[in-house]
Amino acid sequence: MNENLTNRLNEVGITREKLLKIISTDKENNVVIYASCMEGLGTRSSDFDIYIIKERHDILENTRDELDHQIKMIDLDPQYYNMDDVPYLYLDVEYWDYMTLAEKFERVLDNKYIDDETLKLLVRVSNGEVLQKGAKNETFDKIRSYNFAPYIQERFTVDSDAALHDCVSLYEAKEYYGAILCGRHALLSAIAGINAKNGFLNINTEKWATKLFLRVQNIEQNEVLKFLFGEVQPERDDILEMIILVQNILNKQLGFLGKKYWVNKEQYNMLDESKDVLLQI
Repeated sequence: MNENLTNRLNEVGITREKLLKIISTDKENNVVIYASCMEGLGTRSSDFDIYIIKERHDILENTRDELDHQIKMIDLDPQYYNMDDVPYLYLDVEYWDYMTLAEKFERVLDNKYIDDETLKLLVRVSNGEVLQKGAKNETFDKIRSYNFAPYIQERFTVDSDAALHDCVSLYEAKEYYGAILCGRHALLSAIAGINAKNGFLNINTEKWATKLFLRVQNIEQNEVLKFLFGEVQPERDDILEMIILVQNILNKQLGFLGKKYWVNKEQYNMLDESKDVLLQI
């Protein structure tokens, strides 16, 4: 059992058994609970996310249909749980079937793209706490044992480089405001890549990437904070420094090969693009 989750449940004054009674699901279903406190994150208002995984995709009462699953939000009364300072407290319940999960997981195994919400789902099913062990299922067992860190690291690295490309293009065109925003996106994704490399697999970059990054001793922490939250001024070459910082993280810490649009290319291990096919129209 996750100790942080136990402490959070004790704070609220609710047990795991009570949660199972509230959601009232079939004993054959596997049930996984995730709460941000399990990673040392979250606030007193943070939801409990519960994933009920069942054999068939069928219609359930009192749920809302999504494209490939159902959801139910159970609104707990904070005052009943002596949390008068908390405006709301939810059990966020999602119902999934094994076949749908298998299809999504197969894309990860094939190193294909999946959207952030799908990736978050799979990681939470993998790393959350099993609240109820239902019938044995091969897909569920494979997801529970899979190491998502390399996939997530590559995902954030590619996302960072795409934003870096836009940042460099805008910077060279003297479109500085856009360059700053794209540079910060690139930097945030880059440190999320470092987080994944260090075993922190949280997908919510805006909420938690910086906090997770600061848990690891890293010589670039002050620079990262300066460019993410400080005043960035083009006339001081701040944007160029931010570009170089992102390139250093991508290339030297995450092993990502440089691209032709990078600056100071001679300082990095670069892709061999000499044989790229260039069309002339």
